[in-house]
Amino acid sequence: MTLQQLANLGEFVSGLAVIASLIFLAFQIRQNTKTVKSANLFGNIEIWSNMLLTISDAEHMSAYMYGASGLENIRPKEYTQFILQSRVLFVAFENQYYQYCNGSLDEETY
Repeated sequence: MTLQQLANLGEFVSGLAVIASLIFLAFQIRQNTKTVKSANLFGNIEIWSNMLLTISDAEHMSAYMYGASGLENIRPKEYTQFILQSRVLFVAFENQYYQYCNGSLDEETY
């Protein structure tokens, strides 16, 4: 085997190695995308779970009920609680919308 043939063989083998590494990279990117989407879904579930648990707590439930029903005689403490609860809800919606537009959240989940 001549030196030229060995050089050609080396180029061929290195070309195969590049193709194999690109295939591996594509597989890793796909796996990473699934992991990121799963983490985002878990984060959304955690946000909503915490919010629903907070609202269902006896101390906070009256604030949400009074605020959501639009009662005029709501006390300042309950009004403040309702405003903060509403802000958390809007931030959660905003987070989901951002993740959906960014492609990190599936359409079914959104």
